[in-house]
Amino acid sequence: MQSQESSAKRSDEQRKMKEQQAAEELREKTSG
Repeated sequence: MQSQESSAKRSDEQRKMKEQQAAEELREKTSG
């Protein structure tokens, strides 16, 4: 149960990082 929770937490962090990267790329495209 604990390992499942930690893996879900890790995937959530990865999703947040991907969203942040996408937002930064979008900002660079619009500013450029």
